[in-house]
Amino acid sequence: PRPLVRGLDPARLPPVRADGVNRVPWAALRETEFGPKAAPTFLKYVAELDGKRVTLTGFMAPTGSDAVRGFLLTENPVGCWFCDSPGPTQVVAVELAAGAVAEPTRAGVKVTGTLVLNRTDPERFPFAVTGATVGEVD
Repeated sequence: PRPLVRGLDPARLPPVRADGVNRVPWAALRETEFGPKAAPTFLKYVAELDGKRVTLTGFMAPTGSDAVRGFLLTENPVGCWFCDSPGPTQVVAVELAAGAVAEPTRAGVKVTGTLVLNRTDPERFPFAVTGATVGEVD
């Protein structure tokens, strides 16, 4: 662990379920560290979620006016990409399920799909949710 106080106690995270849907807290994603050549080291909890069904809440970005098949999900709403640019651990690439579209919104959304971790390509985001559905926040 880092010498500074951690914002997340991994022991308090719920167990990863092979069946069902696992909730992903943004704090767990933020624990990702980047080493040489931008190689990510994921928190053990996040690594165990790779390939499993997950759900997380956040904000669509960018939000155009047409229905979309994929988007970036951010932890916090982004007002200006030049001023409020989120870090790589605060963005998840979302690919919707085949044939699905989502209406852009500035409101919070709940995304459910399969988590895919990117361990090798520094040109892509470290997290993606594929086969996703979008709904309202509970």
